[in-house]
Amino acid sequence: MRQILILGGGFAGLMAALNAADENDRHGGNVAITMVSPSPYLTIRPRLYERDPETLRAPLAPTLGPAGIAFVEAVARTIDTEAHVVRVEDARGAATTKNYDRLILATGSQLGALPVPGVTEHAFNIDNYEGAVAFDCHLQKVLESADIAGHDTFVIVGGGMTGIELAAEMRSRIAVHAGEGLAAKSRVILIEQASVVGPEFGKSPRPVIERALKQAGVEIRLSTTVTKVEANAVTLAGGERIAAATTVIATGMRASPSTGQIAGQRDELGRLIVGN
Repeated sequence: MRQILILGGGFAGLMAALNAADENDRHGGNVAITMVSPSPYLTIRPRLYERDPETLRAPLAPTLGPAGIAFVEAVARTIDTEAHVVRVEDARGAATTKNYDRLILATGSQLGALPVPGVTEHAFNIDNYEGAVAFDCHLQKVLESADIAGHDTFVIVGGGMTGIELAAEMRSRIAVHAGEGLAAKSRVILIEQASVVGPEFGKSPRPVIERALKQAGVEIRLSTTVTKVEANAVTLAGGERIAAATTVIATGMRASPSTGQIAGQRDELGRLIVGN
């Protein structure tokens, strides 16, 4: 029996697995399909900027099981494309190998490292489920602590889709935890190094985006970067120091490091260039 191995349990991995299972059923059922993912859940990642992030994931088993797709909860550590073998490691550190005839790499992307002092220690992100939940817990805590410097100021670094969505949603999220009064008077600051917000979207949607951010009461700082993040402050390239107990990083994405183990051309984001 031939083996299809899918690395990644996000939307791409799930749809690849289900499509493969459907084709397998239609053409004789002589293929075994296995998905490897570090989490047994499908995270609705595009919506992690919303409130109640705990609700934004669903178990994979009820979908994979009926389709006859095996699931392995583990991390793919090494990929040997010549031997057609992947070494995986579970949460306890136990390693096993998975052979394949066809490999589907669907490990997605992750937040690119921002080389700014204090980011690792003091900033938050909504790049994954764990990050989104940690941010929401912080949000509840900081809004209850009026004595904390900058407790009502929220700095979002990165004016792409994620940063725009979070900035536009912030007052609603503040209102959930602290009421409409604090939501109305809080500062929400969006920082973008380009000269325009949403530079990758082009000119056509920009007036709509700018209007929406204005209606949401978002301060936009363009053509600037963050040079330091502290527990209760952010320093900008021009030297301005903003008292803020909440900094969220929403800068550019990079392809999963797993792509580095497969020979081939890559684009500027580390994504493999493949044929049709």
